[in-house]
Amino acid sequence: MNHKRRTISIIIITMILSFNVYGQWIKTAGPGNGDVHSLCVVENKIFAGTWLGGIYLSEDNGGTWTEMNKGLTNKGIMPLTTDTKNASTVHLFAGT
Repeated sequence: MNHKRRTISIIIITMILSFNVYGQWIKTAGPGNGDVHSLCVVENKIFAGTWLGGIYLSEDNGGTWTEMNKGLTNKGIMPLTTDTKNASTVHLFAGT
């Protein structure tokens, strides 16, 4: 009987705690009308590669986005990666 009571208690506690662990997402238009194919984070910078919108940068955890397409001829961005060997300079590589 004690084993059954303990099992039921564990199940109830697990159910109660599981309601509080879900992330809270807020839908936004996002960068490039929200069609994001890749993200890359370097310190406090978030880079988003969008399909047909190019590359966007956020420095406030996604609150605002700035288009970073200077010199970019193809705005269909798929993967993004960085080379951060030098902390003062960020090299961003984009696959199109």
